[in-house]
Amino acid sequence: MICGSASVARDHNGLMRGVHMKIYIATHKDFVSEVPEIYEPILVGSDINQSSSPIKKDNIGDNISSKNPYYCELTALYWMWKNETADIQGLVHYRRFFSGIDVRGSLFGLLTKSEILHYLENHDVILIRPYQFKERSVGEQYKAFHLDKDLQAMKQLINTRCPDYSAAFDQVMQGNKLIRYNMFVARKPLVQDYCSWLFPLLFELEESIDPASYDAYQKRVFGFLAERLFTVWLMKNKPKTKYLPVRNIGRRGRSYSLRLWLAAVLRRIAA
Repeated sequence: MICGSASVARDHNGLMRGVHMKIYIATHKDFVSEVPEIYEPILVGSDINQSSSPIKKDNIGDNISSKNPYYCELTALYWMWKNETADIQGLVHYRRFFSGIDVRGSLFGLLTKSEILHYLENHDVILIRPYQFKERSVGEQYKAFHLDKDLQAMKQLINTRCPDYSAAFDQVMQGNKLIRYNMFVARKPLVQDYCSWLFPLLFELEESIDPASYDAYQKRVFGFLAERLFTVWLMKNKPKTKYLPVRNIGRRGRSYSLRLWLAAVLRRIAA
């Protein structure tokens, strides 16, 4: 048996100012931007990718670094699951962060430690706002842009191995909202619960499909599926969630960044 119902811990009174917090920035290349001290870049696919700057690598300790072409940022998530001990853990991308009030680093407007502590006093997890498809369901979107046979294989696997998640799976696939990018901030127990459910499913599916034969984009199948599975896990377990905007780096101008920052400041004042 690889699945079971997770119990989301909701001890919101245990957060202390001295809590150990680590938010990893998944990157496949050099990352030299100045960021708050709670952030640390991790080179994903370190068996393949290289960095000229000193950076944590995902191929030390218990790891699946060699699977990065298929698992994307999930090789960082797996490394966190097996090796990171921080009380609060998170995952962002080198070009996607949670929007916040930080003004000290070279990347303007990132989520800060004080904001995270504040939000997790009354919530279990911090996520980006759900993306809403306008003309397709989540399942239809996957079929249109990816290989539907892999989604159907995952559906069958869940029905067989985790039948208590079947209803949530169907609800997510028939709906039009998706939590994208595999980004989050949460306490360690929630991360452990989620990863203990996610990775056995992906590893078992890997035994029945052949992503090595896919093109470079579709090779990222397990990263794509994980976005859907994270949404399913959230639907089933219903953690108390704080949604924040995503801060895209380098895609929009300074005025957009300032608007996001101002919204973050007002959100923090109003909280």
